[in-house]
Amino acid sequence: MKKGEIQGKKMQNCELCEGAAGIYCESDQASLCWDCDGKVHGANFLVAKHTRSLLCHSCQSC
Repeated sequence: MKKGEIQGKKMQNCELCEGAAGIYCESDQASLCWDCDGKVHGANFLVAKHTRSLLCHSCQSC
């Protein structure tokens, strides 16, 4: 299995660090990993209000 794949399926990469994305932010239209999501959406109260969705571990959709 290659890096960035789960059971042969390609994973979405984080828009900021290229790590494995786990969250999608509709407002930013970006897929983010947990660490980058915390940094971006912890920056101030306005971005903290963005609605985010978990990405499915299997199919990588919201």
